[in-house]
Amino acid sequence: MFGFVFLALLLGYAYSCGVPAYPPFVARVVGGEDANPHSWPWQISLQYDKSGVWAHTCGGTLIATNWVLTAAHCISNSRTYRVLLGKQNLEVEEPGSVAAAVEKIIVHEKWNSFLTINDIALVKLAEPVQLSKTIQPACLPANGAILTQDFPCYITGWGRLWTNGPISDDLQQALLPVVDHATCSQWDWWGFMVRETMVCAGGDGVVSGCQGDSGGPLNCHGANAWEVHGIVSFGSGLGCNTYKKPTVFTRVSAYIDWINEVGSQLNSLGPSLVPSLHSKWFCCCPTKMRHSCVQCQKGRPKVRLLSHYLGVEVNSLSTKELPLTSVGFHSFQTYLVFLGKFDLTAAEEGSTAIRPQKIIVHEGWNADNVADGNDIALIKLSQSVALSNQIQPACLPPANSLLASGVICYVTGWGRLYTNGPFPNKLQQGPLAVVDYATCSLPSWWGSTVKRTMVCAGGDGVISSCNGDSGGPLNCRGADGKWEVHGIVSFGSSLGCNYYRKPSVFTRVSAFNNWIATVSLQYSSSGNWYHTCGGTLIAPNWVLTAAHCISSSLTYRVFLGKFNLKATEQGSSPASPEKIIVHEGWNPNRIANGNDIALIKLSQSVALSNQIQPACLPPANSLLASGVICYVTGWGRLYTNGALPDKLQQGPLPVVVYATCSLPSWWGSSVKTTMVCAGGDGVISSCNGDSGGPLNCRGADGKWEVHGIVSFGSSLGCNYYRKPSVFTRVSAFNNWIATVRV
Repeated sequence: MFGFVFLALLLGYAYSCGVPAYPPFVARVVGGEDANPHSWPWQISLQYDKSGVWAHTCGGTLIATNWVLTAAHCISNSRTYRVLLGKQNLEVEEPGSVAAAVEKIIVHEKWNSFLTINDIALVKLAEPVQLSKTIQPACLPANGAILTQDFPCYITGWGRLWTNGPISDDLQQALLPVVDHATCSQWDWWGFMVRETMVCAGGDGVVSGCQGDSGGPLNCHGANAWEVHGIVSFGSGLGCNTYKKPTVFTRVSAYIDWINEVGSQLNSLGPSLVPSLHSKWFCCCPTKMRHSCVQCQKGRPKVRLLSHYLGVEVNSLSTKELPLTSVGFHSFQTYLVFLGKFDLTAAEEGSTAIRPQKIIVHEGWNADNVADGNDIALIKLSQSVALSNQIQPACLPPANSLLASGVICYVTGWGRLYTNGPFPNKLQQGPLAVVDYATCSLPSWWGSTVKRTMVCAGGDGVISSCNGDSGGPLNCRGADGKWEVHGIVSFGSSLGCNYYRKPSVFTRVSAFNNWIATVSLQYSSSGNWYHTCGGTLIAPNWVLTAAHCISSSLTYRVFLGKFNLKATEQGSSPASPEKIIVHEGWNPNRIANGNDIALIKLSQSVALSNQIQPACLPPANSLLASGVICYVTGWGRLYTNGALPDKLQQGPLPVVVYATCSLPSWWGSSVKTTMVCAGGDGVISSCNGDSGGPLNCRGADGKWEVHGIVSFGSSLGCNYYRKPSVFTRVSAFNNWIATVRV
């Protein structure tokens, strides 16, 4: 269930794309005017160094915490750029604004300045920005989406106020109705100059974009959020607002795949590779010098995690079912784990690919600051792998063991061969000498950035990990001669992959032995119980939950009457299961097939009280109407990759009917008629840890009914626009429930 078992969903009220804290004035705009301050919080000013002074040159759009979308024609190789975010007035100091350094700029490889086609570029910031009321990302439109004639959109920017007029200090906005391609490509409009990868807006001779607006967004409101449908590309040489010469934008929906591909290549190791604090990438040693990398010999067991969005990640196999990796990812996408590989471009005998069933990120991981530590995750494979000469597990080191300074270990992976260098096809290895904590934490080395739960290795300025090695192992020989995985590639210097006195930093595996054992047992170990899923009491001795929450190898208990999982509460009670019945049609490899439902029979009936009461089941085959407000409840993460709460959360979710939820731009064929969708506004949803929990809806008699069981959500994030939380529809299984309970 890889991408889907983002099963648990959460109740996130965190900043989401396309929903500004300060709504824009959009009801009365007929010409350009000052924008409501910070009502377009994704608008940025791209500035260049002009003789020691930063000058505005183009606009742009924040689409992720470290990515900005702009126009290719805005970029010159001879200039140094910065990005200014959270601004209203470019000439005054404003609280909440941020100046961000640029790490890399990627111009579309088919950009043609003569024809002005493929006018799109991505700017990667040196480090992610902190989202706030004044800095928020815009949403991207659906792949291939086309706006209809006269659709009202808004252009924003600090461009000239009229042809040859002054540059505006305050952010401007103006209403521009869309002109469809059939009209815009007519000979007396733009003719052959406009392509289907562009979108036109305006052309009334009154309102348009102008010099200085280039690269900025065409903002169009979707069902619940603002989307950036265009990038200001060009206008008429006759003047900024010439009749029948609408402003022409690069159509963003035509480049979604390109945007994803760039993200894949540059985040191949995940956001926390070597980037550590800035870059998040790592590399595997250079190709010169006496101690440079050599190719690994076949037979060394390796694992590769492949994402269609984030690219390549290297992992170690720590048990037959649970590969250990770093959590340096922006978000989980659709992954495959490749095992037994040496040459990634060749078909090799003995190699295999397996889908993950579940991914468990350490609860202490902070995606906004990799230096906080806990950069560790476990991937549960959907099936056990057959061990062979090519596929073998690594040994874990003794708990809390420390490596001595100077011990030679090996980093392995398919990361870049040097800073900004190519990715190798064949597995690389490089020797790295361990640097003890006392040295690595010196101010001239890593200082307070490195923690005791980390291990440093390298730092000679010659060999290191690099982009694409993230999550991979630091292999060290144990006392018995066996190889142990002592580290997980976490981060390195943003100054370069092999920077002097900036050794590669690894998560120290021996500091997490107990955690690894715990999560492999679904948060239950040595007499301690850990929350893994939600559920619903439907009778004094029966609990309803999701099939994907159940593993036959685990021991479960049910805790009832709880509000705060960390507190001792009067009236709460643990109960042991007598048996667990998973629906016979459940397929753990295809969660989208449905039947994600299970019943737990308690060993004895619980005493009902004010704290413990059963939910009602809905009438058989009943369907909820569109927009009905239900509530998802649970102890799942508060936002994507966020913290798990101690206290029970609730979030209102409007029902989305099957006809809408099954549209290609929503869930498509992944959702079935035996499911129910709710949410999808990009603001509130279930999240990891809510799986199995109820969708609570009031019945006609005013009583609460459990209409859904949290099943899956989007791999793009817990609260993703047009990807509502998907629940098993309980009313489709009334007969099955009744039969099991007989």
